[in-house]
Amino acid sequence: VATKGGRAVQGMSGGGLGALRYAFKFPNMFSSVWAFAPACDDNASNVAANEPRMLSQYFNGSVDAFCANEPQNEAQANPSGINGLPIHVTVGGSDPLLSTEQDLDSLLTSLGITHDPLEIVPNIGHDFGGLQAMTKGSSYQFASDHFTA
Repeated sequence: VATKGGRAVQGMSGGGLGALRYAFKFPNMFSSVWAFAPACDDNASNVAANEPRMLSQYFNGSVDAFCANEPQNEAQANPSGINGLPIHVTVGGSDPLLSTEQDLDSLLTSLGITHDPLEIVPNIGHDFGGLQAMTKGSSYQFASDHFTA
């Protein structure tokens, strides 16, 4: 279905980062977004060192281009456009990215962007299979619940 009502985006780690990027940059294209442990830890100060291959392949080596498309910056640039988009983020309680996801959750709250509370799954690290098992596939129901087409 080629409408917002028939499109959802989800992903894990780098894919979760991408899901948030797309959803926040193009909120009129998606009915919902669910990010599993999105890799929101890279920023202007560390992306060149942490992700040189990705930076080279996707952003022509430009830290500025990478940062312009970070979900955090997209949220700050367009909070009213993003508000109302169903957003869910899940992270493991033992995931090294937990503090980054907590920061994202706080940012969305401070910008007045409605979203589900950050879902922290105890005793799970950076593990999609573990997160999926513990959330029992609820991400699929989440997407289905927000389809309108």
